[in-house]
Amino acid sequence: MTHAQSIARAWPKADVVPQVPAWLKATLETHRNCHGPLYGGFLSDHLPMMALAFHGLGADRAVITARQKAYAPRLDAPAVLQTNPPPQLAAALGDRAAYASLLGFFDAEVERHGVQQALVAHLPTLISGWVRDAFHPIIRLAYGIRFSMPAEVAAGLAYLACAGPHRALAALASTAQMADALAFPEAAPAPGRTFDEKCQAVVASGALDGAVHVVSDNRRRAAETALAIFHHTGDFFALHLVTGCHALAVCSDAIDLDADALMNAGLFTGYLAAGAPAFDPDAEPRLWPIDDEHDAKIAFSCWELAQMLDSQRFRDAAALHTSALDF
Repeated sequence: MTHAQSIARAWPKADVVPQVPAWLKATLETHRNCHGPLYGGFLSDHLPMMALAFHGLGADRAVITARQKAYAPRLDAPAVLQTNPPPQLAAALGDRAAYASLLGFFDAEVERHGVQQALVAHLPTLISGWVRDAFHPIIRLAYGIRFSMPAEVAAGLAYLACAGPHRALAALASTAQMADALAFPEAAPAPGRTFDEKCQAVVASGALDGAVHVVSDNRRRAAETALAIFHHTGDFFALHLVTGCHALAVCSDAIDLDADALMNAGLFTGYLAAGAPAFDPDAEPRLWPIDDEHDAKIAFSCWELAQMLDSQRFRDAAALHTSALDF
């Protein structure tokens, strides 16, 4: 039996919390307390998500520790984060420099009210920013929720808050109509240096005005289409459409939020920002190895979405992507 097959048999249901050992919780909390969510100015720190993905896939301590040690040198130097809560939360939203103070704020919220109430109180305001930083703020939050780690929930909320809500994307989502078929938009200009800048340009261009729609069984159909885009093209940002779908599903389910229109608005935006690559909606699973952190995250997201959506396409993809991991 292959490692992937053994995982497939034992994979926990989506409502079962994967238990995180004390050593990994301590390691990730230490990391969180001395590293912001970005390095090099605009690159997202994947170390917490990578470690949890490998843990969720069944890797042991030696494997996870080795991956962390290999990843860590690229990060900015550790620093003690000054986590004094901001005087007013609203004034700190969208302020990248406010991450540390926002971390202090959400640590206090989680400590005072618990994870669930903190999410109910703040996620509806923040969730429209799920496309920010190539979906990484909401991905980090989803891992904190999925692995029941309050410290990572606070980090994810702080990252989402300092990246800021996306009111223009929320406005697009509010115009969504029902449709019979899911139709991804044609190419549109998406100038910018980073993926975030390209997404901003897409929304500002008006290319999606009146074009956002939802379909029956929307979550499954949208996520499977995102998977087909990645499998057909191997596009680096298309991978994030899949891991972003998983994260939005985890976060919206945590507070029982209907996010279909926001999901499609974000997917369409991300697709255009990635250059609107041509794809076969029935593309078969195909390996596009990238690096440890992304390969583990796509495998983990596929296993999770297979369970959440009862999707054979995601089961096949999960088995393939897990079998390629070297552990």
